[in-house]
Amino acid sequence: MPPTPAMHALQNRVESFKKSKRVKRYPSKKTSTQSATVKWPHPPSYKANANTLAEAGFFFCPSWDDRDCVACFLCGKELSDWDAQDDPFAVHYEKCGEACGWAIVRCGLVEDMDSEGSFTFTNKARIPTTKAIEEARLKTFGEDWWPYDDDPNHGASSRKMARAGFVYTPQGAGDDTVTCLYCNTALGGWDKDDDPIHEHRKRATKLERGCPFFSFAQPTPPAKLARSGSIKAGKKSTAALPKHTRTHSRTRSRKEDKATKVEKGDEETEQEVTTEKGQRVNPQVDEEPKPSPPVPPDAAIAMEAEDDDPRPPLPSPEPEPESAPAPTSAPTVSATSPALPAARVPIPDAKIPVPMIVEDSVFYTASTPVLPPSEALTEEERELSVEQWIRREISLSYEKLMADGQNQIMLFKERAAEVRTLIEDL
Repeated sequence: MPPTPAMHALQNRVESFKKSKRVKRYPSKKTSTQSATVKWPHPPSYKANANTLAEAGFFFCPSWDDRDCVACFLCGKELSDWDAQDDPFAVHYEKCGEACGWAIVRCGLVEDMDSEGSFTFTNKARIPTTKAIEEARLKTFGEDWWPYDDDPNHGASSRKMARAGFVYTPQGAGDDTVTCLYCNTALGGWDKDDDPIHEHRKRATKLERGCPFFSFAQPTPPAKLARSGSIKAGKKSTAALPKHTRTHSRTRSRKEDKATKVEKGDEETEQEVTTEKGQRVNPQVDEEPKPSPPVPPDAAIAMEAEDDDPRPPLPSPEPEPESAPAPTSAPTVSATSPALPAARVPIPDAKIPVPMIVEDSVFYTASTPVLPPSEALTEEERELSVEQWIRREISLSYEKLMADGQNQIMLFKERAAEVRTLIEDL
């Protein structure tokens, strides 16, 4: 059976088990055409019930001979003859774990968790950032199901969604809801300039335990990644399957022989693990200290009063003409500005506006990376437009800049109070 887009929505698959189906028996030489109305024949106490089968990717599609037949919406695999203890997830993964994207990323999650439900990824071939798992996530978007793939410049393409850890989980036709199966984050309403991996990371930071996807998406040495993450695409291990599921299920496939040939055709090429997109490595460069200008004579008294202070002296501001107006707004403080000791601030001349001391004391550090852009930026960053890059940088550094700015303001207030005290003492 080919993929069925109408059954891509989970609720549609659940509803298929609640509706009666009309089946026919086609005539032969000895019989005439017959028809019958069929309902899902098994009770809710079965492991293979409407909810579990739908979550495992199946919808109800009975025939005259197979009254409990189901089919996968993505790979079209048909299975029937369900027993009370048959686990839909284990059966789907066992039958289609080398070809079906939904079987790999959803039904195979049991291999990635321990008995307490925590992700451990003992099977290195199933690490979320490997190329094989990324391609499996991409398959869930279908050939032409994702609404934004028609626009080559859209920031939320299906490829970028899969690379960011999402699978396609629409609520209906044309819906753009995606879900991370590792942290259950579901997002929709994507705009053209959205960055999927940035939106995923922003939500993951708010979770108590974060998202396991980003635990493996951190940059690591390429050689080590290639050695530990190189896998055979689609290869699976059944060692971590739950004990209550049977390795050899008695479920019967109508087209199992044909499907086996298709599934084992082109899935033997090696793939390498891919690292998380949207991060760059900028080496921190220590700047040489700038020489301090000569201290004005008026500041000598303040410096002598603090001879025992171990803090470095503050550079004196350059005198300005008498006609220079005082600034009306506080200067923007860089996140890398050093803390300035107040005891070294010289007593300003009455003709020099005091706020200029603060402005001239601010140091700005260049953020240009030492490496060329082709090496310092990841593939994901090189795909960003200027606007997307600015939005991303603002979002990542806004809170840090605000906190650093508040700290600088408090330091300046403390230094100003100390300077006033020195002036009053003089």
